[in-house]
Amino acid sequence: MAEDAITLTFDPFQLPMAQHRAGLGGLLLEIETLEQRGIGPLPTVTRDDEGRYQIVLTEEGLGVLFNDLYDAVTLEQPSKTKRKGKDKQPIEPQREEQLTNPKTGKKETIYYYPQLVPRAAFLQALQVPDAWIRLWASAMWATVRGVPMTRTPYEERVRGEGVSETAKTWKALNSFQRNRQRGKANTESLAGCLMLGCQATNAENVPFKGRADENFLLHFWPVVVGVYRPQAIDREGRAEPTGYVLTVPDVTDFAGFLTDFRGMVGSLDPAVSGYTPRNAIISIPEEAALEYAAGIAAVARARASDSVLAFSTAAVEVYHLDKRGNSIPVLFSGRVTLSPELLNDYEQIRHRYHHPLFHRQLILNLLRGSPWYAGFDGVFARNPKNLFLGGNGWQFQLDLHRKMRTNKESITNA
Repeated sequence: MAEDAITLTFDPFQLPMAQHRAGLGGLLLEIETLEQRGIGPLPTVTRDDEGRYQIVLTEEGLGVLFNDLYDAVTLEQPSKTKRKGKDKQPIEPQREEQLTNPKTGKKETIYYYPQLVPRAAFLQALQVPDAWIRLWASAMWATVRGVPMTRTPYEERVRGEGVSETAKTWKALNSFQRNRQRGKANTESLAGCLMLGCQATNAENVPFKGRADENFLLHFWPVVVGVYRPQAIDREGRAEPTGYVLTVPDVTDFAGFLTDFRGMVGSLDPAVSGYTPRNAIISIPEEAALEYAAGIAAVARARASDSVLAFSTAAVEVYHLDKRGNSIPVLFSGRVTLSPELLNDYEQIRHRYHHPLFHRQLILNLLRGSPWYAGFDGVFARNPKNLFLGGNGWQFQLDLHRKMRTNKESITNA
């Protein structure tokens, strides 16, 4: 018999992965924003003296959470080329217009098509700039929900229906609670779209499973994820985006994190380069972790009551994903452990150096603990000289001059 209410208890330090802890943070934040918007009924949340969170959940409250999390809307999306259907024939756009490319100065035809996209009302409630919300929605659609069959909850919402995943999750949580009261442990199948880097069933036909309560948390890590666009540099020095980098915070202080995250996303710079927020453009995947943490740390410093900066996040995991055909491989994954020294050093690089290869190598050296000049011999060997010398190399030369001047000033003032 199904329970009217389920009590879930989460000890953050007993959760298996950073994605689960980020999921707990995302769940708490989702509940906060729903309360802020006057939407309910909501789960009740309490925290005991040992730092464990108790969440009392009803099926109706679960439906409210999922309906908001997976809410969707149909919007016009620009395309530089005409889309094609399954029959390889061009699809007529809703409209088209002529725009001037700011880089080339040439006229381009832009085609607009209707596109189902996540609404992300929880990010709107946090006053996240529109450009960053669009980036978040694009990343979810291209990577986490890049396989059409994983988009069912959004399709249900845009039709005005409730998320059918609610009933399935409620049944699994009921079963989990009953078995736990009997001293038994059981696991449920875990959908690949809920955990980065895993598949529901791998190539050897081995299923990926997890506890139902922990699987439930994995729905919510996207609420607090950061999204960035890494750049690849071609032989002519042109930078092109390659997929998306998602940052997952490994939260240790949840109350502090909720405050820090709210402040960080609410103060994101809305300035764009093309369609992408300017500060979301990064040179290597690990820079996404530094950029995310720098925003969190800035808010943490503002609220600190003493001179010691206490991080609400111990580390940030990064996942570089890019759709290749019908698959969405993880091209890179890593973890950056945070410290005040690391972020202080990153601040000296962050907005000061702009040549992509120079900026990239400085960050690599920072993360490796190497001298700032290490590895530049390889940079010169792998790239044509016109990127560094002559008229085309002015930005590299300017960055190098700025770095040498900074070093001289630091020695003089030592």
